[in-house]
Amino acid sequence: MRHIVEGTLHHEAALVFAAELRAVRLKRGVGTRIVAEAAGVSRTQVMHYEQGRNIPQVETAVRLADALDAPKLIEIAKAARVRACRRCNQPVAVGAGRPPDYCSQVCRKAAKPERRAVGKRAMRLMTDERRVMRAAIAAMCAACPDGTDGYCRVKECPLRAVSPLQYRLDRKVAKKAVPR
Repeated sequence: MRHIVEGTLHHEAALVFAAELRAVRLKRGVGTRIVAEAAGVSRTQVMHYEQGRNIPQVETAVRLADALDAPKLIEIAKAARVRACRRCNQPVAVGAGRPPDYCSQVCRKAAKPERRAVGKRAMRLMTDERRVMRAAIAAMCAACPDGTDGYCRVKECPLRAVSPLQYRLDRKVAKKAVPR
């Protein structure tokens, strides 16, 4: 089971569902094990719903809502399981697995040339950005007074992880730093 990534809209919906589920369950004075048995899911799954780690499928939300007599749970789950078609902005129901990007095969086929063009453009931009970034880092490392001999000698340098220069500790400095 995959958990929801924090900071996403799906995570915000999961937190709303979590708060409602917990509030209703505590209001009814029912434990997670009883709710899990009534809804036909594991106790761990109910706990994940209450922690906002996951949001149930609509069918599971219906069973949870029936077990707790809380129809608002169904509304929250349905709202979290809908997104807009990338092409026409029509609502698209999201099921299990990878969510669909398009409302129909017609939209998917019509968007295919656009997807290809965007993909190629994005790849060119990323390659260009990497080339510029590498050149900027190489220029900064070359201008560093500690790297004039072609080696980086500053271990704490913030560019150390991406520097094109090899790290080499100066032996004279190392001998002075180590007390005998």
